[in-house]
Amino acid sequence: MPITRSGRGDPSAICAIGIVLVLLAKIAADGSLDGDWWSGLAFHEKWIGKHDAAAQLPDAYGVTAMRDGVKTFDFAFPDLSGKTVSSKDPQFRGKVLIVALAGSWCPNCHDEAAFLAPLYKNYRDKGLEIVSLQFEHFGDFQRAAEATQRFRQHYGIEYTTLIAGVSDKDEAAKKLPMLKSFVAFPTTVFIDRKGNVRKIHTGYSGPATGDHYVEFVNEVKATLDQLLAET
Repeated sequence: MPITRSGRGDPSAICAIGIVLVLLAKIAADGSLDGDWWSGLAFHEKWIGKHDAAAQLPDAYGVTAMRDGVKTFDFAFPDLSGKTVSSKDPQFRGKVLIVALAGSWCPNCHDEAAFLAPLYKNYRDKGLEIVSLQFEHFGDFQRAAEATQRFRQHYGIEYTTLIAGVSDKDEAAKKLPMLKSFVAFPTTVFIDRKGNVRKIHTGYSGPATGDHYVEFVNEVKATLDQLLAET
């Protein structure tokens, strides 16, 4: 992930596959950072960084929550062939379900897919299903489906992938009205056999995070073992 203090750069040079992040920043007189963030060619946002010696990461399971009184995560979106797949379909009934809110443009979503693909193969016979709701850069369905198909092939994904919308957090929030807010890709929802949401994890700690990744993997497997054991 290139970072420069010069404040100069050419975002048009970003790789067209859309998974490269570029952060450019200037150091202000007070030591703070004033910068720009590009994700591929489709997303740009200004950012400011200030030193905080007491800063801590929030609990990844406490960032995203269901709306008060809502327990189920209902969805209905088209698969890559255009056929609508719903959370009410028989293939999900009585199963433990992981719903990943992702996109093929998202680097952390790639790390998560590399984890979920073999996890599904190891747990599906025990009663696990996984659905990835893909929010792509393209409003055009065919282009979004093609990007998702390449994503599937790269990681050997055998679980369900649906085209849910475009990769804008505000637009994604409209598609997911059961959530109080939507703040990051990926966000991962754990649902029990009765259809109730039990946990929501925001973000993803990939292999590069070392012990944090090991902790996350162990926690997910422990959660699945618990939910699968429930009747």
